[in-house]
Parts: sequence; C-alpha cells; structure tokens
Amino acid sequence: MIEKVNVLLHGVFGYLFTADYIEAYVPAVSGHIYKVSQTREIQKSDGREAEKLIAECLPREDLKLVGIVRGKKIDLDPKISPVVKMRKGSTFDEFGKRFCKIFLPYPNSSNGNEKIMFPLDKFHVGSIFSGKHGSHCNKVQPYPSMHAFVYERDRMPLQFERCDGKDPIRLDHLRRDADTPHGVTNIHVWCTTPPMDMAHASDGHLRRAFPALVDIFPGLEVTIQIPDGFTPAAAEIEERPYGVTLCDVDPSRKECASHFGHVNCHYANLFAVEE
Repeated sequence: MIEKVNVLLHGVFGYLFTADYIEAYVPAVSGHIYKVSQTREIQKSDGREAEKLIAECLPREDLKLVGIVRGKKIDLDPKISPVVKMRKGSTFDEFGKRFCKIFLPYPNSSNGNEKIMFPLDKFHVGSIFSGKHGSHCNKVQPYPSMHAFVYERDRMPLQFERCDGKDPIRLDHLRRDADTPHGVTNIHVWCTTPPMDMAHASDGHLRRAFPALVDIFPGLEVTIQIPDGFTPAAAEIEERPYGVTLCDVDPSRKECASHFGHVNCHYANLFAVEE
C-alpha cells in the first residue's frame, strides 16, 4: 500500500506555481499565529475524553516540505481555482512582508489518474472581487477557501526543512494513526489556533488580511468587496481527499468537537502563474 500525505493550508495563502515548486506565501497578518499540526489527539482521563491540538509554531523563515515523492508541474483549472496570470520574471514579496514561504513539491500520482489537488470549503460568493484581476476570481463559483495537496510518502523523514540550515521541523512525531485511516497522514498549517482574540479585527478582519496577501504579488490588482449582511451559501457537495473529514477542513463547524483553524478568512486564496 502506498502511504499518502494530505497537506491542508488553512487561512489566507497565495500560491505561485513555478517550474519546480508550488510556493505558498504566508502573509504577515495581525492576529494570525501560524502553527503546523498533523492532527488532533484524544486524551483519556477519569473515564472522559478530551481533545487536544498538537501543534508547533512555524518560524518566520522559509521552509521546504520533504519526505514525499515529487511529481511534475500540474496544469490549473481556472474554473475551480482562482488563477491569475503574472508577468514572467517578476520579483515577489520584494520588501519581505511575508511571514514565511513554504516550498511544496508538485504532488505525484503513481498511476497518473489519481486526483492530487482538492479545492475545499467552497462558497457561492458572487462577484465580491474587483480590480483588474477581479474577474478571474469572480468566475470561480463556488469559491474555495483552501486547497489540499495529496502526496505519496517516500522513505525519508517527513519534515519541513528550514532554508536557513537550522534543525528541521519534524512532522512524523505528531502523527496519530487513530485519527486517520492506516497509511494516511494529514498535515495542517493553521493561521489561527486557540486562544483567539479577534476583538481587534472582528468584522473587518478579512478586509485587512486579503490586502496583506495581495501586496506580496507585484502587479496583482484585486480587492475584496464584502457588502453588509454578506452570508454566502456553502457548496452542498464537497469532494475531499481520502482520510480528510469535514472537521479536518473546518473544525469550527458546530458538529466538530474542536474550535481551531481559520476564522473569518474564507475565500481568500489566490493562485498565480507566470506568463
């Protein structure tokens, strides 16, 4: 059996699809505490069960995912993912405003037919984007709040290598087989984890977080305009990777026991490709 790794990035992220990597830019946003966690842990005491989040803070530096099988560059479908074209040779994040950048290798499919990228947490948002590139985003309906990338494991340790050469962030030790099917590992990168104090940016948080993402990409002209009383409808059908549950996608759902993950940062992902 080929072991699988599902990578889920929750919150405001921008992806640049280069020749060798999917570069996930993580914007520096007030109120966001970036942590990496593969799953949840159930602790038992006094005959009761309590859920605990196992997470490790990400450093403010660039990281590279290793321990998975690398694949070839993939083609994007602009009908299901927010794809915008950028000028080739552009300098991204010229003034170092990002929190960090994660180099994700392109996923590999051993038989060539398996789905390796899943748009998740989708909403019918209508035309909430404006600007030169807003029309590209408005065409994506329902609009995904995040994406999952599905990898095959190799025999090397699963970890984030730190580009400054310091000790890597090991991911295998966070694994809990009871939470996922045998042979599946879920890696989560959270932008918000409890305790969360969003009082400083409650209703307007997304309006401030999204420009922080756009500012990383030169030449990108898009703003998000959310009208008062905006309540988009969630997509009724969602296809998820094997081993990923509804509560893995958004733990803040009422039926989920845990309350961590992105808060008020739905539909705020962008995919950029160089022309």
